[in-house]
Amino acid sequence: DKNTRVTNMFTDKWDVTEENVDWLAEVINASDVVVTFVSTFVLDAFIFDKPVINIYYDLFSESKRFLDSPVIPMEELYDCFHYNTVLAEKSTTIAQSGRDVMQWIKRYLKNPDILSLERKKTVDKLCYKTDGKSARRIANVIISLVN
Repeated sequence: DKNTRVTNMFTDKWDVTEENVDWLAEVINASDVVVTFVSTFVLDAFIFDKPVINIYYDLFSESKRFLDSPVIPMEELYDCFHYNTVLAEKSTTIAQSGRDVMQWIKRYLKNPDILSLERKKTVDKLCYKTDGKSARRIANVIISLVN
């Protein structure tokens, strides 16, 4: 994919391009529901006021077939400071099975406003600004420190 760079800088070896970020924003905007796990990606979805379902169940037998590296249990993945802050806001749902995921998708499709207020509160609490100009602000700070 021309919009993805492979790098050793990140553990997943994925370094997105500007075009890839734009594409991802379009995908989130067009989505009715976002399904993910232990990722601050939920904040991106919340900015678009999209309901998020967090997967909180292990698929060891399936994942071992596709991965060469060890699989970390979901319970350990969710035991992290940055994501516990998101979970404390109760702005996302936790699915403990595939059936839960499907039930929540159906609920959110019928009523996407479920937890909408909580999503907004989470964004207000955890995101400084959502105007797309954070890189410019960071650059300005660096420039002012250099000068």
